[in-house]
Amino acid sequence: MLQRSGGDDAVVLSRILDLMPDTRPMRCRDHAYEFTRLEVPDVKVSIVTHFSGAYDLDNMKLTLTSVVLHTPYDLYNEIVVIDDGTDSQQIQQALATFLQDSRFNKVSRSCVV
Repeated sequence: MLQRSGGDDAVVLSRILDLMPDTRPMRCRDHAYEFTRLEVPDVKVSIVTHFSGAYDLDNMKLTLTSVVLHTPYDLYNEIVVIDDGTDSQQIQQALATFLQDSRFNKVSRSCVV
């Protein structure tokens, strides 16, 4: 599990993401996308990802933080997290607390048992 060093998890995760090396090909690193130039400007997407309880909590936090920080807010309708239905109250509470951050107001959880 990630160790909190003051502040909230999203801030800590943002710092971790900033320290990670950029592994994209060189031609992609400097490419800036002009989202206002999309052919159909009112089209939005839904982002779907999965979550596997205790095994994946830190990865899920990193994924959600990365998507929210690096995707224009108006480009997506929602982020759907498919939950494995873990019965660990500690994991459920940790994820619920993390998602209370206003940056994650477009995130919803669906449970698949």
